[in-house]
Order: sequence, then C-alpha cells, then structure tokens
Amino acid sequence: MKKSLRDFFSLPFKILFSRFTIALLALFIQLAILALLFFLFQRYIIYFIGGIGVLNILITILIINRNNLNADFKTSWIILILLLPPFGTLFYLFCQNDLGTIILKNRLKSRQENNRKYVPQNREILENLKNANSKEYAHAIYLNNVGHFPVYEACDFTYFPVGESWYKDLITKLKNAKEYIFIEIFILAKGKMWENILEILENKVKEGVEVRVIYDGTCSLTLLPRTYPEQLKEKGIKCKAFNPIVPLIKTSYNNRDHRKIVIVDGEYAYTGGCNIADEYINQKLRFGHWKDNMVCFTGNAVNSLCLLFLEMWNIDEKNDFENYSFYKREHKTKGEGYLIPFGDAPLDNEPIGKESYLHILENACEKVDIIMPYFVVDGDFFNTILHTALKGIQIRLILPGIPDKKFVNYVAKTFYVDMLRVGIKIYEYTPGFTHAKMMIADDDKAVIGTINLDYRSFFLHFEDGVYLYKVSEIQKMSQDFVSTLQKCQEVTLENFKKYSKIKLLIGRVLRLFGPLL
Repeated sequence: MKKSLRDFFSLPFKILFSRFTIALLALFIQLAILALLFFLFQRYIIYFIGGIGVLNILITILIINRNNLNADFKTSWIILILLLPPFGTLFYLFCQNDLGTIILKNRLKSRQENNRKYVPQNREILENLKNANSKEYAHAIYLNNVGHFPVYEACDFTYFPVGESWYKDLITKLKNAKEYIFIEIFILAKGKMWENILEILENKVKEGVEVRVIYDGTCSLTLLPRTYPEQLKEKGIKCKAFNPIVPLIKTSYNNRDHRKIVIVDGEYAYTGGCNIADEYINQKLRFGHWKDNMVCFTGNAVNSLCLLFLEMWNIDEKNDFENYSFYKREHKTKGEGYLIPFGDAPLDNEPIGKESYLHILENACEKVDIIMPYFVVDGDFFNTILHTALKGIQIRLILPGIPDKKFVNYVAKTFYVDMLRVGIKIYEYTPGFTHAKMMIADDDKAVIGTINLDYRSFFLHFEDGVYLYKVSEIQKMSQDFVSTLQKCQEVTLENFKKYSKIKLLIGRVLRLFGPLL
C-alpha cells in the first residue's frame, strides 16, 4: 500500500521536476520578459505599430525576393507575419540571424572544404559511368560539385528488408571489430537492443578498439539523462549528444541529426531507416509492426560515410581539424554497378536528398516504387511526381496504415485525391508503420537512406543516403517492395470518400504550415 502511494505521488513529482518541464518553464520566463517589456513601453504603441507595419512590408518584400528560399517556406512565413504582425516579423528576423545556426554553418563549411582531399573522385570510374548512362553521370557530377560525394563501384552491397535482419548482422560485425566503431544515430533509447550493443562496445573498448557514439540531443528530453555522454565516457566510449536542448530560445533546435550511420573498421558501412530502439527490431510494439530497412556495403565507398561521421563529430569543435587519413581505407576490389553515399545538411541551401529523389522521378522510363513514413512535400516535388505519372510512368506509393504522427498523416491525406486522379497508386501498410525511406525506378536505380518525403528531411535535418545505379541488390529491394504491397490496403478514389472530412479539413489548414511541421 505504501509503495503504491509512493508511486502515485512520485509520478507527478517526476513530471513537475523533469528536464522537459524545467526547459519549458525557462522558455516561458523568457517570453514573459518580452511581454513585460512590451507592457512597460505601451505608451509608445502607436509608433511601435507604425514601425512594425513598415518593417512587415520590407520583410515581406525581402522574403519574396529570396532566391535561396523554398516557395512554400515563403508562403508560410508571409502567413505568419500577416497573422501575428509584431511577433511574426521579429521571429523571422531572429530565425535568420540566430548566432548558433551561423556558427554551426561556418564550422561545417570549413570542415567540408578541408576534407575534400580525403575522398578524391576516381576518374576512371566516373568515365565508365559516363559511357554507361549520361544522365546518371550528370547526377554524379551534381553530387560531386555540391557536396564532394564521389561515385564508386558497388562492392558487396547488402539489403536488409527489416530491422531484425540488420540487427543480427550488425551484432556479428561489432563483435569482430578490430580497430574502431563509429555510430551516429538519431534516436538512442535504452532497451534490449541498446543493452546488447552497449555490452559489445564495452568489451571492445577493453580490447583496445576505439568507439565513438553520436546521438541527437532531443534524446535528452525523454529517453536519456543529460549526463549520458559522461556516463559512456566513464566506460571508455567517446560520446556526444548533437545540439542538445537547453532552456534557451534557439532556432538551431530545428536542425536535428537525423542520420543513421555505423562504420566498423573502415571495412563496413551501414545506413538506412533504423535507429537504436526496441521498436525498430519489433521487440516493442508502438504502432503495430515496424517495417524498416537498412543497407551495408564495403569497399572505398565506406570512406564517404566515415568522413560524414567525422565531420559531424567535430562540428562542435572550434579549431579541431582532425587527421581523417588514419580512418581511411583503400580497397582494390572491383564491383558491379555504381553507388554514391551522400550527406545532406540544412545549412548550405542545397537540398541534395530532394534533388536525388527528383532525379529518379524525372528520369524514370517505366515505373517508380516508393515506400515512406510521411508525405508532406513542397509544390515543386508534388508537381514533379504528378507530371511523372502523366507521362505514363507507373508510380506506386506505400505509406503507413498506423501512423506515428496523426496530424502529419492528416496533411499527407490532403495529397491523395490529386495523386489518385493522375493514376498514382497509393497503398497503406495494414500491419502497422512503414519507417523505410526508399525510392526505386525501373529496377536499376534507387535511393535508400534516412531522407523522408517531408520538409524537415529536405530542408532542416542532417541526413544521409546512398544513390544506386545498376547494383544487383536493387532486385532484392524491388522484391521486398512487392512483398510489402501484399500486406497493404489499396486506397482508391471510391474508398477515400469515406475518409473523415474533419480530419481532411484539419490537414488542409495544417498544410499551410507544412514547412514548420
């Protein structure tokens, strides 16, 4: 009885004094101070409103003429400024001049420029791709020019259709590690999956293997204690939380590290949709069956993802230009097909992930298969996918049957009718949630990685992926897509009429602020 009473009263106590509540309270205090200043100087309100009116006009003109800002973002900002004239304008100015974001951008740029020498493009491979397909060559040139991501011959590329099969392979590779293990992950949660991995990492540290772990700072709100990096360091594991949440108003909180990268000894690289949490291997049911996927590859292409990891590791270091050559490996193996591991950052105004998806849509000849967790896209992407369907290309899109974010799913539904009318086939995964991010065209080209079809992945998050051309494993990816289709319910114009009109209305209103979702 005493224990149950203690548990009853301890829950609200934990909530009241949690890190999230304290951070939220600090933010409210800052907003209250701003409101107090507004109240104290209200006698000057007429001049203030007049000045804000002029500022609104100037800022609106500035937004309209920004060539490097997505059109949908322009619309959302202008609506916000019109609805909340003083605060909308000031918030825009704050977002564009946030010191944390500016520092992050400058550090990333300096590191990228310094690191180009570590992954030079093999001219022979590039020339072979040019002879094989000029359009794929052009996209390879684009990725190399904007992000310095070379094209490689594919070596021992493996596709994992579910998190469980990837996890089993990962455990084997980690146990066999001899030199170093790098893990960069968006979500790191305590549970069976992480406990098993952590035990291996602790043993490897004792064997002299270097271990580094990066996880996104949002984990410190609810999943991990803020001191968790220090706890891992005591075990000999180097650890960082990227951009942790602190009780200060910063727009850089929007820029999350959504990447999922594991590097073992410079010999193996993993990426895809899986985080390190029990639901990703279906040890914990949250939204029905969790459908995800991952890939593993070897060869010189591993160096590109390894470099991405090291850039992120050092992004919060002021002047540390680490010598990455120690972690680089040279492989003489020949492969079949081509692959380009790439990263995408929100600080360079170049949406590499989005452009790679658009390239596949624009150059498809017969069919495009897509599986995603979300569909909240901008007008540019939506017009392209409609245009592709109108050219007679078969497009099949799989989305969750049990969504993890209801309001985001409401927005996705607002795109359905227009897509169905042009012949795009939409399927919803009946057993649960699809977290895989994969697009395949004509069974010979594909993109797989961490990039969702939404504004956050396109413009706000750090992402990574792999572009594939003529890699034999694409056939296995296509087979998995077809197998997943058999577990889906097709959405038609007829059965979509039964969808809630209230939810559709909510989705249409929220779609105005799609870039902010």
